[in-house]
Amino acid sequence: RISEFYVVRERRTRSCRLLAEIQFAAGNHGYKLSSRTPDGCVHFS
Repeated sequence: RISEFYVVRERRTRSCRLLAEIQFAAGNHGYKLSSRTPDGCVHFS
C-alpha cells in the first residue's frame, strides 16, 4: 500500500502548489484570499 500513499501525497502536493500559485496571482492583482491552507498543505512564505 506504500505506492498508494505516495500517489495520494503527490496529488495533494500538486493541488497545494496550484493553490499557492492562485493565491500568489491573486495577491499580484490586489486580491486577498483566505490564508487558511487545506489539511496536508505546507505554506511557503
